[in-house]
Amino acid sequence: MRAATISWWAACVCFSFAGCGSDSPDNLREEGETYFADEEFAKARESFGKALKSNPSDRELLYLMGMAYRKDQMYDSALSCLRRVDLLYPNDREINQNLFDVAMALNDWAV
Repeated sequence: MRAATISWWAACVCFSFAGCGSDSPDNLREEGETYFADEEFAKARESFGKALKSNPSDRELLYLMGMAYRKDQMYDSALSCLRRVDLLYPNDREINQNLFDVAMALNDWAV
């Protein structure tokens, strides 16, 4: 009985701290958004990339990753991220506008 109670409490403690680590997807997204706002786009991409490992279909993370590449004029990578988010979330006006802008910068009309 005592061992079961201790195990139960240990499990509760572990679950209560599961989302509190510095590498949780929410913390990584927040960190990336802070870097993005401070125009530290390489650091933002690093944080967004780590967060995308947990949720590779997250619209906001993919979009922000593409925008961070775009801000550093890394248009090929930006186009790749924006195409991916467009496949997952079609007919999104904001995504389509940025896809168009990046395609114009690359002269890539196969978007």
